Amino acid sequence: MASTASIFKLRTAYNQISIQQDGDLLNLYAGEGVRQSAINLKSPHKLELKNLSHLMGILLFLPKPRNILLLGTAGGSLIHFFRKHYPQCLITAVDIDAELLRVMHQKMALPESDARLSYVIDDALHYLEHCDQVFDLIISDVFIGNRSPLWLLEINSMKQFRDRLSEQGGLACNLLINSEHQFKQYYRELRRIFNRQTLSLSVVGLENTLTYALRNQPTQREMTWYMQRAVELSEVHEIPYLEILSTIYTINPGGQGIL
Repeated sequence: MASTASIFKLRTAYNQISIQQDGDLLNLYAGEGVRQSAINLKSPHKLELKNLSHLMGILLFLPKPRNILLLGTAGGSLIHFFRKHYPQCLITAVDIDAELLRVMHQKMALPESDARLSYVIDDALHYLEHCDQVFDLIISDVFIGNRSPLWLLEINSMKQFRDRLSEQGGLACNLLINSEHQFKQYYRELRRIFNRQTLSLSVVGLENTLTYALRNQPTQREMTWYMQRAVELSEVHEIPYLEILSTIYTINPGGQGIL
């Protein structure tokens, strides 16, 4: 069995990271040993981190996205995933740390930009405030250390997200929030701004909480329809969508939003 070896360390203006290799797996750690990304060198499109695979539960409720905004790049796991499974979509990846992106290209197999993939060096909030595009899918995977930035939880930011979504678009947020009270306050406002078209779920064994929000109400479906869709997507994406769907139905009351 191959042992874990540290192969690179770096401190930038915004991050302190280390990269460790464990067999075919490259792991990116930030701050105080928080694993931010994992790339399987043999199958880079496979989502190795449970929080990211569960974040893709948003795809159960959306048409196939044509353009995607990714806030927070890390090692590029989600970029590999979308380029594999949605090769025709346009991806815009926003990250404030240019030096980190340079290292990710060199050390973590982060794809280079091309006609369907562009990188924007910018603060995520600043980008949202000045962007005039709309997207079918927005993924927020932004952290300061081991917590979500406070701006992400504010009403104005929720409105910015809503305004940047296409009519059939959806938002998925990967969150680390200090307190249950703070999350309840955030989620109450999210539901108000998105007219109750929201879902939340926790990730077993992790501190992460995930939220989904849709720009408009989707077609109402029976649970059996979603189960069939979960099976179909699982076969393609190698993600346990049935497990994710079960968690969604357990946590979120029916008749009060998307379900």
